[in-house]
Amino acid sequence: HTASMLWCILSWQAILSRYVAHSFNFYVLPRHQDMRYSFQASNVDFLCTYKFDFNKLFYDGIPYVDSALNISTKTIEKGFSSVFNMLVELKKPLLGHNMFYDLLLMYEKFYEPLPVQYVDFKQQLHSLFP
Repeated sequence: HTASMLWCILSWQAILSRYVAHSFNFYVLPRHQDMRYSFQASNVDFLCTYKFDFNKLFYDGIPYVDSALNISTKTIEKGFSSVFNMLVELKKPLLGHNMFYDLLLMYEKFYEPLPVQYVDFKQQLHSLFP
């Protein structure tokens, strides 16, 4: 459940008559008492091959609490969950390349457990992000 999320924000620069991209790489991981992490060896190998910075993930990673845990805890951790909530409030469209997995991850970790039916997921996701 740990992740590195790369987001690219586009802004129109009228003077240049083009969009300018601003990229942001977020290291996010769940942090709550007695959290256990497991890794698949092939995934670790892939991350090492592409110079993934595990130190940044564990020392500087942005904490979040799963949406299901948010409901049951008295103290809700801030962090990346706040970023997700802000994106939902802004109602801006999200664009991405092969972004389906990212949407699944964000929905499950920062909103609520995934619906059983894809149709329900699609409807609820579109209500969050037009």
